Amino acid sequence: MTTIPARGPRRTLAAIVLCLLPALAAPALHADEKKDDDWMAGRLFAPELLLAHRVDLNLSDAQRDTLRREIVAVQSKVPEIDYEMLDRATAVQAMLDKRPIDGKAVMAEVDRLLQAEMKKKELYLGMLINLRNMLTPAQIDAARALTGKKP
Repeated sequence: MTTIPARGPRRTLAAIVLCLLPALAAPALHADEKKDDDWMAGRLFAPELLLAHRVDLNLSDAQRDTLRREIVAVQSKVPEIDYEMLDRATAVQAMLDKRPIDGKAVMAEVDRLLQAEMKKKELYLGMLINLRNMLTPAQIDAARALTGKKP
């Protein structure tokens, strides 16, 4: 009688990564192409851009304080979300190692994983919106010029 060897956590993770690799690699393969679907281009600006060009953008002390507060607020919450995502991914791996696989349970856990990922993205998007709202129209134009992207 032939038995199927048990897979360890690293091997399971490697299998998941291999399955997701085409989806993850596709954006990178087309990164140099013009993106007509980049709906945020020139509309929102990364905090790194604003920090790196704070003098060029003529940010006020109040704006620099807002920038710092927004970054710290996000950075204080992201690790907890990352741990939640890791826990959810580990749970999915364990479920996929069982025979038979309970498809409903796996999908429910993946849903919880995706909800955690959404929380992280919403947190970051909220920060980007707050940073955009603190800029003057002239600073927005200058930030757009720095990125080379127009809305």
